[in-house]
Amino acid sequence: MSLDLAIPAGERTRASRRTWRPPGERRQLVGPVAIASGLLFAHALYGAEPAMAALLAAALLCIGIAGSILIAGPQALGPGDLAALGIILAYGATGLAGHVEKALPSLIVLFVAVGVWAAGLLAGRGRASRDAACLALVWTSLAFCIWLFISYVAAILTSAETPSLAASFSSPASASLLFGSLTLLGAGRFSHVLKRSDADGLARSEVLDRVISEGLGGLLLCVFAAACLFLAGSSVGLILCAAALVIHLWWDLRSILLREHRGLALRVAGYVAPVLAAGLAGWGVALAWLQDETVSAAAGLGDLPRLARFNAYLDAWREASPAQQLFGHGLGSAEAVGREAAVLSTALALSAPGDAQNVLTRWLVEAGVFGTALFALLLLVAVFAAVRSLGETKAPRTFPRLALALAFLLALHGAAHSSLDMPSVIWLFGFLLGLSAGVRRSRAGGYGRYAAEPGGGSEASS
Repeated sequence: MSLDLAIPAGERTRASRRTWRPPGERRQLVGPVAIASGLLFAHALYGAEPAMAALLAAALLCIGIAGSILIAGPQALGPGDLAALGIILAYGATGLAGHVEKALPSLIVLFVAVGVWAAGLLAGRGRASRDAACLALVWTSLAFCIWLFISYVAAILTSAETPSLAASFSSPASASLLFGSLTLLGAGRFSHVLKRSDADGLARSEVLDRVISEGLGGLLLCVFAAACLFLAGSSVGLILCAAALVIHLWWDLRSILLREHRGLALRVAGYVAPVLAAGLAGWGVALAWLQDETVSAAAGLGDLPRLARFNAYLDAWREASPAQQLFGHGLGSAEAVGREAAVLSTALALSAPGDAQNVLTRWLVEAGVFGTALFALLLLVAVFAAVRSLGETKAPRTFPRLALALAFLLALHGAAHSSLDMPSVIWLFGFLLGLSAGVRRSRAGGYGRYAAEPGGGSEASS
């Protein structure tokens, strides 16, 4: 009798759980590439903001999510990793989300966001899958930006009027949110390559070779996404993206910039960058409140349409019944609530695209205090997992820093410029948060942990 058969069935099951190892290297790449392809499809649908576009993109992403979990095996995720899926299902099933026909698209977007977080968690545990996720995200996003840029140039050459790159999006704020996120993604990949080159002590000529071979995609994505952001015509979005970009590059490269042997200009830049980022963030938020890009200046007659919109939605929540204050009017109801709250003095502001254009008032109106607190808690848990990854010794910090920089950009947009209701950006953010959490899981205990790969510290943990 073999030794394996001599072990009782229960003991064999427990032993298999303790010795579980990730799937083969090639199979690990399937999930990240599938998720990146789904995100490309969502971007190509102009952020998947319309309900039908969101459902189509969600269906494609669900295939990638299911593939990631099936390939990793049933032991790859613990009950805590899937708790958020159960919470969202319970939230919709109990009727707290509102009428199904209105709430279903929003629930699906949230459900898929948790799913791509789980797929990112699995991909983040292995070095090969992390690299595949990064490259797939960069090159698919670059293809999208190049396609939009070429389409814009072709429209200029064939049209008598100057087209707008943001015309196919719901608002310039939505377009700037997407392109700003992709700009950060490209910059994150480029700075990662620079850190690895510095850690390996490469000469300048060798650094250039590595940048061309490994960082060219990130650099091109940063350039083309920034160009699309500029052509979208949102000055506020451009300023807010610049603030997030400066703080991210400073955070990621400060250990290189502040070394004693660096030139004076680089060291001064290392000290000035945080102040510059704070100034840009304040300027962008103030400009968003003072200059509404969805309502013409002449129509505003000196008023502040954004302030009028904010007060109208906040008053709609305050004047609602206690039950609606607690649980909201239902997901997907912000636009209808805005129409009901409109009076002569606020009709112009409330008829502008983008409903509340403020994430706090939108969620208070739609989900109430309970729903807002619930989803804020889920988000904080995911962000906290990314923050904890920064403390891991010899772990790559590219994804945690990139995810937190994107969180900073989303916070700026949500405070003054957008309701953050673009599914493709939400899913991209969820995937990056999952990758960040997976970095820590690769070296910490837990379900389905990946053994630390040799040379894992070469991914620039500084």
